[in-house]
Amino acid sequence: MSGSLGRQLGWAGIEAVIEEKVAMVVLRRCGRRAAGGSPPAPSAVVMKTFGSSYPARRARTMNLRGHRRGTAAAAALVAVVLGATACGSSDGGGGSGGSIKVGAVASLTGPVPFPDATAGAKAAFDEINAKGGIDGRMIEYVVKDDASDPATATQVARQLVDEEGVVGNVASLSAAGDCVTNAPLYERKKVYTIGLGLQLQCSTISTFAPVNAGPVISGALQDIYVAEELGIPEQCFFGVTGQGARATYAAIRRIAESKGVTFKYFSDTFAANDSPTPFIVNAKQAGCRSLYHSGVEPSLVATLQAADAQGYEGVIVSTTSAFTESVIEAAGGAAEGVYSATEFAPLTSDDEAVVSYRKAMEASGGPISALSEGGYIAAQLFASVLGSIDGDITAKSVAAALDAKTPLSNPLLLDKWVFGHYPNRSIQMMQVTDSAWAPVGDVQTLPESALRQ
Repeated sequence: MSGSLGRQLGWAGIEAVIEEKVAMVVLRRCGRRAAGGSPPAPSAVVMKTFGSSYPARRARTMNLRGHRRGTAAAAALVAVVLGATACGSSDGGGGSGGSIKVGAVASLTGPVPFPDATAGAKAAFDEINAKGGIDGRMIEYVVKDDASDPATATQVARQLVDEEGVVGNVASLSAAGDCVTNAPLYERKKVYTIGLGLQLQCSTISTFAPVNAGPVISGALQDIYVAEELGIPEQCFFGVTGQGARATYAAIRRIAESKGVTFKYFSDTFAANDSPTPFIVNAKQAGCRSLYHSGVEPSLVATLQAADAQGYEGVIVSTTSAFTESVIEAAGGAAEGVYSATEFAPLTSDDEAVVSYRKAMEASGGPISALSEGGYIAAQLFASVLGSIDGDITAKSVAAALDAKTPLSNPLLLDKWVFGHYPNRSIQMMQVTDSAWAPVGDVQTLPESALRQ
């Protein structure tokens, strides 16, 4: 802005021009705020952006001269333009019209990636949108990759909350500990998550509730099953290292040992790309009749192949994240007899809800796995909450609906689900028999008291 123009109009006049021009931009950008409503007056748009402090700010800047006055005007312009991009409330990407923005922080890449959950959620949201969305409004699903890194998790969470304005997160599954790392941000902004938890702390945070039981509950129940149902109380354990992994494994060990399990060999130093052969050799030397593997699908396949090559004849049990159909395809005959668990309706069931889930995943090209099933369930639960809200759908209204603790049912869950601490504490053991996963035994449920010892 030139000095000659400032002398002709005066900086106060230039500010007025800025206000009017920016207001016109806002009106063109945002249009009418609601169906049948009238666009706000230009001055109202500018005043809303600045808030109640704007008149005082303007009075103060009237006394400035020269480039200082120009700087103030430029700063005002920047503030208005930035504020205008929100086109309304900063309470979340819902409001009374347009799409409903829903986010997720997920470890899509990194040493221990978990891409399946958000793939399942996307398939569910695609189905919901194809049927008309939520009262005619489409769900826009924004997934951010934290690359299994806590610093990146913090960065992308802020993007979802502050830039995207999501009304909540769905199917977040973060090896970087998003539920813990970003808890203060989510609490401050009232952005709640129906996700999948890796860390036990995820089940104790007010803004996060997992649909899955998680590795601690599932792992402990599997170890207890092997001891009580297979008659093998003395076991071996090795788990893949990662953010919070040691605390997770320590919790599994504590709960399992409280139920009579003993560990002849226990390792939490297995890196995702390590060869499992040394661990298999150690298990054999320790005389382990049962070996629990905690890791994702590729490391289970490598473990099964190494066990087969080493002639290990004991029972192998793996975490639910490795419960996939592709494990059988990749490991071949080495997968026969391996145990895992599901925290939802078994993938092999011919139940109508499972068939619908499988069709949705096939249509989307996503994986059929326990984790994608969890993401699919999380999206369906979240959509039911959105549909229950009267009035504007915002982060605060979603949080209020979840805080009501209304029990939610879903045919893919083993029990009713309520947003809160430890909402899912059940698993169904599965075993590969004749090259296919099949359920074994009854549903196992861990008492909540066992988690508080």
